[in-house]
Amino acid sequence: MHTINSILILFLSSNQVTLFGQNSKAPTIPYLKKEFSKCESDSCRSNAHYNVAKAFMGVHVDSLLNYAEISREYAQDVSRKDIEFSSDLLKAIAYSRNRKFAQSDSIYNYLKTMFPYVPERLQKFVIGSLGSYYYRSEQYDSARVYYHKSLSSFKPNERDFHKSKSSLLVNMALMEMNVKNYDIALSYLKRSELHLDSISWNTQKDRILIYHNIGLIYNRTNDIASGKKYYKKAIHLADDYPNLKYSGVFNLAVLYYKAEEFDSLKIRMSELILHEDLLSKTTACRCNNLMADLFLTENKLDSAEIMNNRFLECIEKYKITEGKIDYYVNSGKIFQKKIEKRQALHNFAKAIEIDSELGSTQLIRRSDVLEQIIRLSIDLDDSKYLDKYFDSYVSSKDSLTNFIVNDEIQKWRIEYETEKKDLQNQILTSENQRKSQRIKAMGIGGSLIISLIGSLLALFWFRNTSLKQDQQLLQLSTEQLELTNKDLARQLHELKQRKVSEDLSDKENQKLTSDLSDDLKLTIPNKPDNITIQLNKVVYVKSDKNYVDIFVEGRDRPITYRATLKGFIAEWLPDEVFIQIHKGHVINKNFLEDYDKKEVLLMLNGEKKHLIVGNTYGENLQKRMV
Repeated sequence: MHTINSILILFLSSNQVTLFGQNSKAPTIPYLKKEFSKCESDSCRSNAHYNVAKAFMGVHVDSLLNYAEISREYAQDVSRKDIEFSSDLLKAIAYSRNRKFAQSDSIYNYLKTMFPYVPERLQKFVIGSLGSYYYRSEQYDSARVYYHKSLSSFKPNERDFHKSKSSLLVNMALMEMNVKNYDIALSYLKRSELHLDSISWNTQKDRILIYHNIGLIYNRTNDIASGKKYYKKAIHLADDYPNLKYSGVFNLAVLYYKAEEFDSLKIRMSELILHEDLLSKTTACRCNNLMADLFLTENKLDSAEIMNNRFLECIEKYKITEGKIDYYVNSGKIFQKKIEKRQALHNFAKAIEIDSELGSTQLIRRSDVLEQIIRLSIDLDDSKYLDKYFDSYVSSKDSLTNFIVNDEIQKWRIEYETEKKDLQNQILTSENQRKSQRIKAMGIGGSLIISLIGSLLALFWFRNTSLKQDQQLLQLSTEQLELTNKDLARQLHELKQRKVSEDLSDKENQKLTSDLSDDLKLTIPNKPDNITIQLNKVVYVKSDKNYVDIFVEGRDRPITYRATLKGFIAEWLPDEVFIQIHKGHVINKNFLEDYDKKEVLLMLNGEKKHLIVGNTYGENLQKRMV
């Protein structure tokens, strides 16, 4: 620990202000430019300029655009549609990355018209690039459409199938992280890693980037333990990629600061100081800010102020505007600890002004700063800031509550997905173990089968010696069986004869019942003359409260009779012919054409009549019709 403190003191006591990363050199491409002199054709020159333009991607936009335009002109002269197309795509991507969306959109529209003239491979690049363009321009629904189009366009037999899908899934994850869909982003990153498992060549760099982003997700959802785990995995793989390694070290240091593990933080910070030339510009600046935070926790205010001023110098040099929020927040904290409340209030207010201008999404920081403004305004009796920021403070608390709740939900979802994946892996491992056990069992079983066959062969001779005895026993058994079968056949014949007699008797009884019903008549009182009808011509009876409507074969209209259905059935309708199918219907089964448990079909004067079967009457209907 003494060595670490010595390193920090040495770093702070340096007369010359050193910025993290200021010695890092921009990529140079002289070897690519030498290719120009080797070219003897415009086709070669077009390709050489395209390669130089591509090398400037993410380094220098103006140079990229210049070389891409020259490449395009050469390609047009020799009708190289593929290079012309690729050069325009580089320009569209460059404009998109620099948020010049109007220029980018114009080029993309042109590229779409070129689809019929270029290979499918280049079309796929445009579709995937459009996903990133819409993502950068915050048209997230359109971005998802093109990302998924691109994802589904890859074919398993293509050489770079797994590599392409892995890269695209990372881009999709970055977009979902940007809109705080952390559970979806995490699933994309883990799917991306699975594709890397299927690649035979070195995938360390891709894995490092995946682990970095997974660590960032856990950082944002305040799962410090998981975040540290993945940053350590990234650092472990990154020995050959020092820039990525120390970016991971910085992110790990941030988590140590969050967890208030200051001893571990100092170890990581000393490591970063020793390798400052390997840090990116943004990370270098952030290191100064983190050092200021560390010194603030230790109440080393002079050291904190030095690091905070270095942080300001760094962010102004590299035009990192958002960094000014952290600068003014730390300045406010320093003045607050020095009990210079007016200066502290001024710096906190300045931080909120910049935060509002940039539309920052760091709600926790904003809420904390607003709280300090309100407290200081009350202490200083400053109505200006109190009136200005009190409403913002209240609304920030509401937003913060929602933010924390949503983050907790995201964290639970991530934990659920992680546990789900672990469980799936356990199940898969268990299945593999069972398969292995079955294979072993089959081997053991094979040995047992061979032994069994040997035993059977040994028994074969013994079996032959008793074969004649068995045949004799079999013959006796067969004769006995034949006698038994003859007895059973005789009994079955007698049973059939008896059944036929019973069926004939039932039919005669049924006919007798039907004949009896033909003589039954019903007289209905009616003015001026009574109406007499034969019961065997009554098709069905319908209840209407204290009246019944009698539907008779040969009559156009029903006959109405004053009686309840229950009383009418009891007095006039014999059970042999009539069946109640509903609390309001009774039918004559002789007119029944078809039926099931829900409905019956009757014939009335040559027309079909459908009636509903009540829920409690269906079973009775089935029994009566058997």
